[in-house]
Amino acid sequence: MSDAVLGTPFTLHAGDARNLTGLLRQVAEAAVEGMPRSESSLPTPFIQATITSPPYGRLVDYGVTEQIGHGQSEEDYLSDCRAVFKTIYDWTKPEGVLWIVADSFLDQSVPAGTPSRFRPLPFTLAHLAESEGWTLREVVI
Repeated sequence: MSDAVLGTPFTLHAGDARNLTGLLRQVAEAAVEGMPRSESSLPTPFIQATITSPPYGRLVDYGVTEQIGHGQSEEDYLSDCRAVFKTIYDWTKPEGVLWIVADSFLDQSVPAGTPSRFRPLPFTLAHLAESEGWTLREVVI
């Protein structure tokens, strides 16, 4: 849908979150396109709010090759999430916010007959985001 139809000033971009730097640079350059050179410095940081729902590790296959989560080790998954949080932080205004939509789950990768381990994914992701500069301000259940 276009912004005019929704009546709100936002744009939805779909793509690999690991390539955010390139996308955000394009958005920033488009914002200053046509401006006089003296006024056209890149507006970084320029993001006010980000809402994201990272993949739930290897639990869901979104049918995309080389996706974050499915098919990755837990270490690689968390490393990719950390890198995404860092990129978003670098492009976000000081008063900006990051909302992470996630849920806890039971790890089903244990051998049969073994109790499943509780995985508090929201807190793991919050810890990663904090390690990149974000401040945990609220938990909504």
